[in-house]
Amino acid sequence: MARAEHISPEILDRFSRARPLLRRRLHEEEAHAMALGARGYVRMREKCEQLVTCLKQLIEILEEMSYGTTNTILEA
Repeated sequence: MARAEHISPEILDRFSRARPLLRRRLHEEEAHAMALGARGYVRMREKCEQLVTCLKQLIEILEEMSYGTTNTILEA
């Protein structure tokens, strides 16, 4: 993975704009997975849960990169 020091401000800006959209999609998929489970669609629920896991990891990585870059800039 790229280190935070090597991320340009332009890329960081794109990450910042993507995070709210990713969070919204995360909440939608979590609700969808619960609804599918309630209806008995086990396999479809599992696929939604896989997407939820991936979205959570992506959001976490983007936040770490953002915080790391901000801290690196502030320390410089």
